[in-house]
Amino acid sequence: PETAYACGTATSATYKPLLEPAATAIGDDSTWCTLGCVTNPENVVDSNLLNSASIQVPIGLGTPVSLTVTDTVNNYPGTNKLGIAIADADQLLNVSLLGNISVQTALDGEARETFDSIELADLDLLGALNSEEVGYLVFDTTQDFDQVTISVGGINVLTQVNVLAVCAEP
Repeated sequence: PETAYACGTATSATYKPLLEPAATAIGDDSTWCTLGCVTNPENVVDSNLLNSASIQVPIGLGTPVSLTVTDTVNNYPGTNKLGIAIADADQLLNVSLLGNISVQTALDGEARETFDSIELADLDLLGALNSEEVGYLVFDTTQDFDQVTISVGGINVLTQVNVLAVCAEP
């Protein structure tokens, strides 16, 4: 990107995090996380932009593990830049991990767009969220949405992805 993707709560911030009370977050769960799970999904929508939800994928069985953030009050315009803040920017340089991340938007529960061929060009490693450690997956959306689902999975994945925030232009 020409300029760093920045997400924040300041009035001047172009991109805002989807936050409670308007937004909620839920994550997949399994007993003892044997099939994968999302820990602390509520962290993605709370006011502390530096804590995270963890998408944990154990031995890759091919079944993705998903974190879904839904804004029950606001719809986001289709012509937008959707940003997913990931805690460890260096982790985003792992091309094999990128190939196992999928992002889907929805409006009123109906799937809109899916981004599943994530490449290094989709990254903003200089993105700002009050931390140099944060990187962003950035997508140009074309359809309105009120929900974002981040899924991690694949046959050879044994990983954890820490998601700090989901951001868009209101």
